[in-house]
Amino acid sequence: MKKVYSVRAAILLGLLVACLASTGLAQDRPSGQRVLIGFKDGVGRQAADSRRIWVRDLGGEVHHSFRFLPLVSARLSENLIAKLKTHAEIAYVEDDIVVHATGQETAWGVDRIDADLVWSTNTGKGVNVAILDTGIDYDHPDLAGNIAGGINYTGWWWKDGSTNKAYWDDKYGHGSHCAGIVAALNNNIGVVGVAPGASLWAVKVLGDDGYGYISDIIQGLEWCVENAIDIVSMSFGSAEYSQSLDNARHATYGAGVLLVAAAGNENGGAVHYPGAYGSVIAVSATNIKDVIADFSSTGPEVELAAPGVDIKSTYRYGAYALGSGTSMACPHVAAAAALAWAADPSLTAEQLRTRLQETAEDLGAAGRDNLYGYGLVNAAAAAQTAATHDVAVTAIAAPSSVVAGDIVAIDVTVQNQGRFNETFNIVLTDDTGTVTIGAQPASLAASGSAMVSFSWDTTNAEPGSHTLTATAGPVANETDTADNSRSTTVTVEMPAAPVTDIAVTAVAAPSSVVQGDPVSVGVAIENAGNQDVKRDITVTLSDDTDGITIGTQTINGGLAPGDSATVNFSWNTSGATTGNHKLTASHDFADDDGGNNYRRTAVTVQAKPAVPIAHVNIDMSVQPFWTLWRAAATVTITDGSAVINGATVRGRWSGPYRANVSGTTQNGQVSFGTGWILTAGKVTLTIDSVVKNSQSCVLYGETSDSISP
Repeated sequence: MKKVYSVRAAILLGLLVACLASTGLAQDRPSGQRVLIGFKDGVGRQAADSRRIWVRDLGGEVHHSFRFLPLVSARLSENLIAKLKTHAEIAYVEDDIVVHATGQETAWGVDRIDADLVWSTNTGKGVNVAILDTGIDYDHPDLAGNIAGGINYTGWWWKDGSTNKAYWDDKYGHGSHCAGIVAALNNNIGVVGVAPGASLWAVKVLGDDGYGYISDIIQGLEWCVENAIDIVSMSFGSAEYSQSLDNARHATYGAGVLLVAAAGNENGGAVHYPGAYGSVIAVSATNIKDVIADFSSTGPEVELAAPGVDIKSTYRYGAYALGSGTSMACPHVAAAAALAWAADPSLTAEQLRTRLQETAEDLGAAGRDNLYGYGLVNAAAAAQTAATHDVAVTAIAAPSSVVAGDIVAIDVTVQNQGRFNETFNIVLTDDTGTVTIGAQPASLAASGSAMVSFSWDTTNAEPGSHTLTATAGPVANETDTADNSRSTTVTVEMPAAPVTDIAVTAVAAPSSVVQGDPVSVGVAIENAGNQDVKRDITVTLSDDTDGITIGTQTINGGLAPGDSATVNFSWNTSGATTGNHKLTASHDFADDDGGNNYRRTAVTVQAKPAVPIAHVNIDMSVQPFWTLWRAAATVTITDGSAVINGATVRGRWSGPYRANVSGTTQNGQVSFGTGWILTAGKVTLTIDSVVKNSQSCVLYGETSDSISP
């Protein structure tokens, strides 16, 4: 995830998010691989201490044994990793993935999401926001008054879990920048945050170089659950999936903590983890023109968008900086959530998440999309505390065109966007014909939604474009009636004139045959009209050249519109004259289009040669055995109508296996096989001759075939 800072004199610092390179920290540790060990629930050791002791006694260096998950972070040898993966108590062992971090004026982002509109009554006071990052500059004059505390989970063991501010201080700048976006003080210096009264908690899970392990992040989440944190802001990511982090975010969200993460800066690439997890709000970045930033990751996981380009905020060592990235967008949403939660502390994390979605300003395609999710976060709307009565039609679904006389289903979605339970009517009208299609009652709780269906009989509708409008309410004391109605357009078409049309669509026959060969001819018949044909259809195939009827076939019960059938004929060419023959397929059904009632094809009948003929057919198969394989072939010899027995068949294998073969037909067949073949490739069987009664036959058909493993 790429991010660019501009520090005062426009010094650019390139920050890569979700890099998977190992940190220098690991080089000073004992040998072995840092991993996360997931234990099975209800099997063996259930206490965190017993798991820690067990892994240590096995020879592992334990970093942390988690209490809210059956999980241990440790450094293990490769042999021990292999043993644990097959142990009955262990669900999985995975790498402890390394992740990396992704400016008194009111920054444009604060103004764009209308946070300042609620500060007169709500600054987010009483809401605890944890910044899981590189720490926070603890004595920054624009942050110190809102920093409630911190904890460190990076570096050496004696620092792990330390609340000493020296250990969670931000020496990198990334965490301080995110913290300022959330809650920089409204103190007439520097900048002001989205929620300038919220309490900041520095949870340092990324080191002074911007890198950190998944295990450090899980420790941070565990601490948030145990210390009544309301909202977690995570401006970091990794393209790699972690089962352990997946379990941790699920447990954290389940404990009532709202999780917000940067989508990632992959130039339209996939959303990174943890943002890609379902219980985490993934945030994409927009510029000052409300357009998705060119660096922002996008995808179906994006839930909200927020300002993320040239965002001025606090920085390390008391400084200020401009930052760009989804790392900057993420804390805008976390802080907007803090304002909303301060406005209504009764909300659950899930309800708050829904509120952020419903109050977002829709950008791009209507509804949720892969660029902006539900839209740009709207802090003022999310934190609205006024007693609102508001119902709205949010969608109307209808086909774009119908045929007059059709009964059409129209689905209307309504939502109660106010703060009170409401009972109201939903009316669907055809504005073009000034007709009320129907009315239905609805009762919705606050924030509730429902879909109702109407049935529109178009029998009396005039042909042409019709505007259908669905209207909900209004309800008593409604504060916003602009969204009570929504319309869609449906074109009513006249029904097509009745057409009865049975068509011959294809005649399939070989282009050339030998006199005496039995020939299969397929004829395709289709009901090309719009009327159902329920009587039998007789199809005739004739040889126009010789003036004979080859045969007739019946399609019993007829065909429905659009249905088709194929009938097959057998043509005995023993008495056919040599030369070109025109075969005509036709049917006897009287319909509205006689031009497609027949179709012809041409077949050339060749004179039967004076010498015996042999029709060859080869069927091949492969038998594999480990890295070896061999081919087998069954060769069938006929004279065009019957099998030839007692004929000597000679041929040869070519390709990776080479050999001459010969055999005598029994029941018209002879089999040949290769030996075992080591190399890959294509082996080919070629039939060179067929001799019957000391007379060589003229070969027809498939004299060569190939197969590969």
